[in-house]
Amino acid sequence: MKKRSLFNFFRRKKPVYIRAALDSTAWNMRTADYYRDATNENASETFDSSTRETAQARGALEYLNDPLFYGACQKIAALVCGSGVALKIEGPIREYGALEIVDLGEKSQYLEKAFRRFADAIDLLTMIRLLQSELLFHGEAFIRKVRSRGTLDGFKYVFIRPERIVNPPGVGTEPNVNDGILYDGDDDAAEPVGYYVQKERVNPLTDRIEYELIPAGEMIHVFNKILPQQRRGIPEIQTALGIIREIKLLRRLEIQAVKNAARASIIFKTDSELVVDAAYNGEGDAIPAPAPGRRNEPTPEGVYYAPPGYEPIFGDSKHPATGFNDFKKALAADVGAALGVGSGKINNNHADYNFSSAKMDEQHDAVIVAVRQKKIASSFLDVVFNDWLTGFSERDRIAGEFLDASGAPELIGRRWLFPSPRSIDRLKDAQADALELQNNTITLEEIAARRGLDLEELLIERARELKQVATIIKESGITEALNEIKEKGTEVLENGDEHPEN
Repeated sequence: MKKRSLFNFFRRKKPVYIRAALDSTAWNMRTADYYRDATNENASETFDSSTRETAQARGALEYLNDPLFYGACQKIAALVCGSGVALKIEGPIREYGALEIVDLGEKSQYLEKAFRRFADAIDLLTMIRLLQSELLFHGEAFIRKVRSRGTLDGFKYVFIRPERIVNPPGVGTEPNVNDGILYDGDDDAAEPVGYYVQKERVNPLTDRIEYELIPAGEMIHVFNKILPQQRRGIPEIQTALGIIREIKLLRRLEIQAVKNAARASIIFKTDSELVVDAAYNGEGDAIPAPAPGRRNEPTPEGVYYAPPGYEPIFGDSKHPATGFNDFKKALAADVGAALGVGSGKINNNHADYNFSSAKMDEQHDAVIVAVRQKKIASSFLDVVFNDWLTGFSERDRIAGEFLDASGAPELIGRRWLFPSPRSIDRLKDAQADALELQNNTITLEEIAARRGLDLEELLIERARELKQVATIIKESGITEALNEIKEKGTEVLENGDEHPEN
């Protein structure tokens, strides 16, 4: 078996040092200005680097500060990732001359369990959820492969914030460098060969902002391409950022209206001719003052003291009829449309829907979730599996056998089975699953994966339960009692001296 170096992808280049008159304090101020300026309108319609950075910064701020958007992102991530993805290895893709693998099914299950241990070690589920959230408010995600002593396989993955992928000063003028990415050419067909990553802090000893060129083989760049010649991500929430800002403004105004309405309104009146004449003549000094030591303000107990001769008239506290709730729901539905989820999900309210409408929403959301799952599987999970299999084959015979039979990790057939949320009509879904099983158009493994279960463990547990039930029935004597009742019933029917129901 051909040996492959586990760390052949760790090819380091020396960092690029750029002189800068910035200390740590100035750098923090610059970062604060960056996020403050990101609350303004979009820079341009061309979606250049400045516009992308503004949209990404605004998206991150709204994600952390707006409960509506944060809840929507968390909900979408839960729908996409569920309780974790299951790997199904189908074996090497059969081509002319491909080697046969004996006991393919058992060896595939062995590799699936080995990858599951690796996924638990690097917390793959959390990474998938974080990746989905990054795509929502950043439009892209950068994941770097690094050395790690904490995993048996010797590496792990870390996320890098998109604003750290930038052109170093003076480098951006090169034709093959664009928006922090170094390409192997300056045409549309060019491929990335490296990424310029900015250090998180200014080095206080050198007074420099440091940049490191990371080879493309060590970086996973995931983004949704929605425009021609697009090389960086555009936030999915971009079209709804203005609406989110209006919702926040309306929310503040509504809270202020509630506060104003909650205040007690009191008018003091008097019929005293002396006070009336003094008011009309402009003789304010002649108007009687409040009681000694008292002011026309409430005490801590909420008690008012009127001036001598005055009578208080209390106004009713009423909330203004603004229709805020319905208006907010309409705006929230627009935010949900930008993210591809139904109004009921983002508003947490399906009360306005009938059953048929809810089913239609579920079908629409299921398609959106399936598209997101496919993107994560092809852009991230496949890369992680290929990296793991390459390293694992160095010390495992079965992994090496799979790799030798296929010739490359990419030629190992695999499926990623994501769990699906519970249906609102489980009876019909169960009947559909039974029919598809009968027609051989679905497998038990797919059904188990939709529920976030491992089929092998499920069958073993089910067999154990059935065996336990059989043992209990046998020990309790229920079988003998049922047989005796059956025999007596047969005798009654044969003799005809009693009614069969007896």
